[in-house]
Amino acid sequence: MKYSFWNIVGRSFDFFVKNFNSLFKSMLLPVLLQVFGIILSLFPAIYLTYVLKLKSDDIIAYLFPITVCTIAGLLMYCSGVWKYILLNCYYVLAVNDYDENKGMYMEIYRKSILKNEKKFIQVLLWPAFYMFLIFIVSAIIIAYCFALKSPASILFAILLFTISIVSLLVFYVKISFLIQIFVFELDLKPIDVMKKSFEMIKTSIFFKLVGLLLILCVISIILQIVFSLFASLFFGIFVKGLVLEGISNFISNFALLFLLPLNVSFVTLLYKDVSSNKRITA
Repeated sequence: MKYSFWNIVGRSFDFFVKNFNSLFKSMLLPVLLQVFGIILSLFPAIYLTYVLKLKSDDIIAYLFPITVCTIAGLLMYCSGVWKYILLNCYYVLAVNDYDENKGMYMEIYRKSILKNEKKFIQVLLWPAFYMFLIFIVSAIIIAYCFALKSPASILFAILLFTISIVSLLVFYVKISFLIQIFVFELDLKPIDVMKKSFEMIKTSIFFKLVGLLLILCVISIILQIVFSLFASLFFGIFVKGLVLEGISNFISNFALLFLLPLNVSFVTLLYKDVSSNKRITA
């Protein structure tokens, strides 16, 4: 079958490996903006505290440059995050074209998506609102139960915490088609995009999607170990201890951002499978 589980995996790797140079170039700026944004916002304070070892009274004199660097760094980081999120849309179109004719037209995708950027923000706001609602309601009830300090209330709080985590994970999987639906069905209202994702991801598709995400999780763990070891060997010449551990974790975590095209490819091909089946049965 064209969209069987392992066929999706194989074709996603084919797309990812054969187009990695182009994909890497498109990801480089958003990832670097995030990296340098974090460095810019944190470095001045860390340098003054841990390298120069200034006391709190001395740091007050540097409060203005620290504030400027923090704000500039956060703005740079947020810009990188948004550009990175938009890449999801570009890659959906890239996977679709590669699936059909082995072509990729990144500049065309970029122009097409940027025309609908405001609508994309609205599409993302709906699931963000519902996830925040689940989180905040659960957090208030859990905090209240712990405040009561009775065994029954604490047990209920632990149970509710578990249910909340599971609910958020299920919600996350159920909105996995959000970007694909937005890209391919621009006429839909933002709230309807989320509703359609929920409708399309039935039980069988849900577990198929979880399986694909688990494969990506395994790849992520392997890559994280590899990059962590590489960073430890390289930076171990210059720094030791907690600083080295922090650098290794930082590098390995950001290296995982380059797996985005593989993730998008998994979900897009599965979306095409569900869409084609719906058209056939309709």
